[in-house]
Formats: sequence, structure tokens, C-alpha cells
Amino acid sequence: DLQCSDSVPLFGYRRRSYLILSGLLGAISWSLMATVVDDKYSAALSIILGSLAVAFSDVVVDSMVVERARGESQSTSGSLQSLCWGSSAFGAIVSAYFSGSLVDTYGVRFVFGVTAFLPLMTSAVAVLVNEQRLCSEERSISLPSSGLIESSKQQIRQIWTAVKQPNIFLPTLFIFLWQATPQSDSAMFYFVYVPQTR
Repeated sequence: DLQCSDSVPLFGYRRRSYLILSGLLGAISWSLMATVVDDKYSAALSIILGSLAVAFSDVVVDSMVVERARGESQSTSGSLQSLCWGSSAFGAIVSAYFSGSLVDTYGVRFVFGVTAFLPLMTSAVAVLVNEQRLCSEERSISLPSSGLIESSKQQIRQIWTAVKQPNIFLPTLFIFLWQATPQSDSAMFYFVYVPQTR
């Protein structure tokens, strides 16, 4: 998606427009969960849309952090990364603390509805991103589809060349299997923290 945002600017912007779009997509996915989702297939589709929105915005923001840190001192760029990760951790703690009690008090659909407003904050803040609008000549240079396809193919070949080396492939396979296998964390969390009727 970073290749997409770099090569295909929307409305003249490479970062701002994609952040606004990902925020809207996330808001739509959570709004669907709050209103019309009533079976496992529509729930899976909404979750996939939400995950896609988070992945897109995460990669775009990471690229903005890298651009901002380029040319800065190591301490300044480290502080910027720390601020990003610290903000993310703080948000995770706050949401973990309040989500259980809100579900208990107001129900699941209400929490999904509240959650739908959070991606809209991404869209609102994206308007404030300091980014120069591309002129029409730069946009036309960025858009040739054949060049984009060839560039994507070349990048995929380079990634495959790197990944198939055993010292990269085996740790990657281990991490994938570790993250893909079911764990008891959610069940244990539910058992410990959700009141049980015995």
C-alpha cells in the first residue's frame, strides 16, 4: 500500500488523501458492526475492512515518520518513534480499560458505534498533515499503470529473493506459525476478568 500511495496520488496528495480514505473505511466497517451485521460472514467482511483501514493508515503514518526523521539527529528521530509507539500503547490501555465496562453497561453495538468515531479522528487529523499538493505534471508522471505494474513485479521479485534465504525464511516462518496458532490468552482474560455466574 505504500507503493500504491507513492505511485498513485489521490486528489494531488500522496499521504493526506490515503489517511482520510482509511479513516472513512474504518468508520464504515465499525458502523456496519454497530448496525446491520448479524451473521458471521458480514462480521468477517466488516473486520477485514477495518483491518485493511488500520493497515493502510499504519503504513502511511510510518512512512511519514521516516520522512520526518530523515535528516534529524538520532535522538530526535528516536524520540519521534517513541512518541508514536507510546501513543499507540496509551490508546490500547485506555480502550482495554473502558471497553469492558462500556459493553457491560451499554451493550456491544453501542461500543461498536463509539469505535466508529475513532477512525474519523484519523480523517480529521489528516486534513492538518503538512503536505504539498502535486501539480498536474507530477500527477501524470506518477500514474502510468505499466510502470507501476513493472515496479511492483520487481519489488515482489526482490522480496522473494530476500525471503527465500534460510536465515530470513526460518525465523519468518516461526513468527508466522506462532502468531497464527490459537492461544489461550482471550479465554484466560475472559475467565479472569469477566464475572462468572457459577
